[in-house]
Amino acid sequence: MTITLLELDDDVLSIMCIWVQRIPLPPKSSEHTPWRMTGKRVNAIQALSCACRKLRAICAPLLFERIEFAWDNNFDGRDFDEVYGALRRGWGSSISLHARSLRIALLFHDLPNALGLSLARFLSGIVLGLPRLVRLEISCLRDYSSQYELGQYIRSLDLPKIRELVISLDHWQLIPACPNVQSVEVADNHYFENKEEMYVKLLNAVAKSTQLQSFACPVVGSPQTVAATLDHVQKALPYLQVLVLKEAGCYYEAVLPNLQGFKRLEILVLPSLVKIGIGYREPQNRNAFSGRHADELRWRIHARKKETIEKLAQETFKACKELQTLWVGSDIKIRKMAGTDELQYDFNAVATHTSVSWKY
Repeated sequence: MTITLLELDDDVLSIMCIWVQRIPLPPKSSEHTPWRMTGKRVNAIQALSCACRKLRAICAPLLFERIEFAWDNNFDGRDFDEVYGALRRGWGSSISLHARSLRIALLFHDLPNALGLSLARFLSGIVLGLPRLVRLEISCLRDYSSQYELGQYIRSLDLPKIRELVISLDHWQLIPACPNVQSVEVADNHYFENKEEMYVKLLNAVAKSTQLQSFACPVVGSPQTVAATLDHVQKALPYLQVLVLKEAGCYYEAVLPNLQGFKRLEILVLPSLVKIGIGYREPQNRNAFSGRHADELRWRIHARKKETIEKLAQETFKACKELQTLWVGSDIKIRKMAGTDELQYDFNAVATHTSVSWKY
């Protein structure tokens, strides 16, 4: 007996859609390509949802699981009125029922106060109108009126279901509005003049989050600045379980000594070897790999990298007695074997993401 695709049970179709969702974008539209250069990207799950109403309904929870409002008037030819109108028209109940992650990243110049106020009301209404929202990211509102207008509404928000929060320093008021937050990430904050003052306010707010498990932040600058930043984090979050250093410098001089204060740190995530200030450099002359000594050169580079990672791991696990896992970049994972001090190295670890990014 032959049946068509649409005659399958909805549960079976849902499982199929989940697997379709994992099909990566074509190479020309990879995630590493700047968004402004890719144009409108259509992945497999988006294409499947256009086949018919039944598949659209089944794909909806996957399509609208992750929503992103991203606009930059430096690269987008539309004016703000057009974008704002599109946002209002495109928003609907079907989206709000399925959204679990929301990212707001808007860059614009010379926005009139009236429009900034309207935008703040609209975005605040969206945040409050998502019953299943567990992840909220607000970034890239620097130096614009919306930043301050939105701040007026943040204080009145009550978001008990939020578990993951990604914010810039000037939106630290969001932390008390999310009493059950488990993960906080500090977005890029290099452009703030009073960065240290806002960092203290953010950490004071984070310290009152009783369920916080993970904290992500950049630690850059002189050894004194790096040490001071980590010291503030350690004092505010002495029982932190996961620490993600998005940017790091002076690792052996400043980062490593200050890791000892984290008594329950289980997972530490570092950027690549090049970005942690240990003197490691990747080879720049790619032509060297095409000569007759290419294999020998690759072996020597691999051996040097392996030696550097082993030293880094040994020193890190020695400083953090409770540490169980160390990530270096997105592909190097070192784990401590249970009950021993032996370390297990994985140089080809891959972190996968299954959420679909849906842009407006």
